[in-house]
Amino acid sequence: MNKINTKSLVFRTDSYKVGHWLQFPKNQGSYYYIESRGGADAVLFFGLQMVIKKLLSEMPTKEDVLAAEKFWTAHGVAFNVKGWLELVELGYYPLEIRAVEEGKLSKTKEVQVTIECTDSRFGWLPGWVETRLLQIW
Repeated sequence: MNKINTKSLVFRTDSYKVGHWLQFPKNQGSYYYIESRGGADAVLFFGLQMVIKKLLSEMPTKEDVLAAEKFWTAHGVAFNVKGWLELVELGYYPLEIRAVEEGKLSKTKEVQVTIECTDSRFGWLPGWVETRLLQIW
C-alpha cells in the first residue's frame, strides 16, 4: 500500500469548497478568476508559476482520494469521491490557467489569473484550485 500524501491536492482546499461540486449542473464546465480587490493602487504580480508547480505537479492516487473521503467526511462535508477517482483515472488536471506576466505591475481590481475547466466532467475543479492559487497574495 502506498503512503497517503496529505500534501496532495485532495486535502488542500478550504473546507467550504469541498461540497461545492453538489451545486454544479452535471457536465458543465466553470471559469474562475482572481483579482486584487483593493488596498494599494497597484500590485506586483509574481509567484504563480511556483505555486502551480508545487500544487499541480503530482496527481493524487486512489489511496489519497479514499483517505481524503474519510478526512472530509469527518469534517462534515460531502466529498466528491467519484469525481476525484475519475480525475485520477484521467491522469492530468483538465485546467487552463492564464495569468498576467510574472513581474508585471497591474492596477488593483484587474483580473490577474483565470482558471478554466477543459473537461465538463470536472466543473468543480477550478474552484478547488482557486483557493490554493490565492497564495500569490
